[in-house]
Amino acid sequence: MAQRDHWHAADAAAEAGISKPTLLRWIKQGKVAEAAKRDRNGWRLFDRGEVDQIKALASATAPSKGRK
Repeated sequence: MAQRDHWHAADAAAEAGISKPTLLRWIKQGKVAEAAKRDRNGWRLFDRGEVDQIKALASATAPSKGRK
């Protein structure tokens, strides 16, 4: 199976376990850098490093399980 080079916003969000609106909100708030590339339709393209950063932020902001 070929390894992916780029993800659209919805795919990057799903990979990180968040919703696309959450990812777009984080971009607007400056928590996540705007994707450096866009496809021919103008859609954001995230590379592996950017997806890894989104995943790290998602993990850091996830509520702790087992705490009340």
